[in-house]
Amino acid sequence: PNSPLRFLHGSTSPHERLGILQIMLMAPRNQNAAVSRELAGRIAAHFPADHRMTYDDVVVRVRSAPHVGEVIPSDAYAEVAVNVQYRCFA
Repeated sequence: PNSPLRFLHGSTSPHERLGILQIMLMAPRNQNAAVSRELAGRIAAHFPADHRMTYDDVVVRVRSAPHVGEVIPSDAYAEVAVNVQYRCFA
């Protein structure tokens, strides 16, 4: 959601890219809300602060501990958002 920042001024220099990865947990509505939050917490635990993920020569780092949202019931599912803030130089 953020604009890339250019802090090095070479034409091929990387840009700093900040963003939020939002993961939506969709659980059956008849399931207890506490179970849905527990599952969302397990997803969040997969992305601890400073966790590094790499692909080829690109490194993405988790900036801070993920935020687990409130359980939002809908018609058939209970939805829980897990927001993971990241930082990348590419």
